[in-house]
Amino acid sequence: MRVATPPEFRSPAATSFTVPPFGFVECPVMFTPARNGVFSEEIEIDSDDPNHPAIRVAVRGRSAAGLATVPDRLDFGPVRIGTTAKAHVWVTNRGPAPFTLAGVISTDPAIVADPGFTSLAAGQTGEVTVRFQPTGPKSVHALVAMRFLGSPPQVVVLTADGSGDPDLVSTSDQDRSVVWYENLGAGQCQVPR
Repeated sequence: MRVATPPEFRSPAATSFTVPPFGFVECPVMFTPARNGVFSEEIEIDSDDPNHPAIRVAVRGRSAAGLATVPDRLDFGPVRIGTTAKAHVWVTNRGPAPFTLAGVISTDPAIVADPGFTSLAAGQTGEVTVRFQPTGPKSVHALVAMRFLGSPPQVVVLTADGSGDPDLVSTSDQDRSVVWYENLGAGQCQVPR
């Protein structure tokens, strides 16, 4: 197979590759525009499949000077109640003018963001530490919004998910045949035999 991409979109899979029978191959596509605007193109995937010799996939991208967040979604997974997990997000100013951080808000108090910067000059990247501290055995889905003053003002939103895990199942370091279950929750737990 061969992937042909328009100039604003690139794929490392642009060289030949083989898809096994009943299998699949992921073809990542990166949007790398040289100018601002909306781009709508088709990526063509050519193959030796007699039923589908060519497949076209529509792609669309929008570029603008402003702020970019990587990643824009965090998944903390299960985190032991009473402990804190942390992850990092990077915000980059892709525009020609500076942005000043004006506020940060989260829709759930178990997930908070702590930017390590107060402003971003043109081309500068700043690190944001995001912490998840579950207070109970529940799933948490939060939106974290960072408001920036600049021209024009912008709001960067990221999503964060996690769950409080009151219990812990472990194996012994010395003897893998020994397993224990620790109930860290407030309620009684019965383990069936």
